Amino acid sequence: MKKIKVSTQKIILVALCDLVALTLAMLFSLLLVESGVKWSFDLLYWYLANIGTVYFFFILFRLYYFVFGSVGLIETLKVIAAMACVLGANLAYTMAFKEVCSVNTCIVYCITLGIASLIIRFAKRIFNAVR
Repeated sequence: MKKIKVSTQKIILVALCDLVALTLAMLFSLLLVESGVKWSFDLLYWYLANIGTVYFFFILFRLYYFVFGSVGLIETLKVIAAMACVLGANLAYTMAFKEVCSVNTCIVYCITLGIASLIIRFAKRIFNAVR
């Protein structure tokens, strides 16, 4: 198997894009399902727990180590598997953060984050196809 070197700058850029996508997905899910964002420390803890969870599973599934021009079915399946794990963790979080989120919020959050993650990873291919 050929080892491909990915630059540190690309990894950092994608990780920052994931952080933005995570934040927007969380806000979107709270606005859509909960009809608003109720600012509290529990919301902050849920947000911080999700940052750690998402990065853990994205690193575990090696979503930061590929060539962006060759993203395909395997990377899509990796994103889906990582999002399934994030959903499982978020369902466990609902027990700890009942005041912040419901099961529906977690589902909408994971679907939104999964779509955003796929768009981030397919951005180069989408750009080339449009051009």
